[in-house]
Amino acid sequence: MDTKIDQSLFLPDSKPVKQTGNTSLGKDDFLKLLIAQLSNQDPLKPMEDKEFIAQMASFSSLEQMYNMNETLTSWVAHQNNGQLLQYSELINKEVTYTHSVENDDGTTKETTETGTVTKIHFENGETTIELTDGTKVKPNEIITLSA
Repeated sequence: MDTKIDQSLFLPDSKPVKQTGNTSLGKDDFLKLLIAQLSNQDPLKPMEDKEFIAQMASFSSLEQMYNMNETLTSWVAHQNNGQLLQYSELINKEVTYTHSVENDDGTTKETTETGTVTKIHFENGETTIELTDGTKVKPNEIITLSA
């Protein structure tokens, strides 16, 4: 007698992972934990000064890192806008650039070409320079600039 077990009765190989909430704690969460700790401490054995000072120092450090991150994010956005304005000076200028071309045999060959800049694009943190023929060039590919 040959019996087969129905495949639908088997357990799956891996269980789906359920995630709830946020995986990182922010400064508000840290402050809530500190307040909960202070309000639930034993009145006969309060937290020692050293422990409280250490926790407040940790909170202060966390807040400073958060503020530093905000400042850095703002600075990077400003730098990106400055980069776009800097490259806008290339519009209507003739540039010579190197371009990699793949041969039929799979090897690449560096060629030098010339074109006039018409547009500057800044997308996904990267600047590209568009020429009159529609070619897009990266700034590091440009080797000469003519008026």
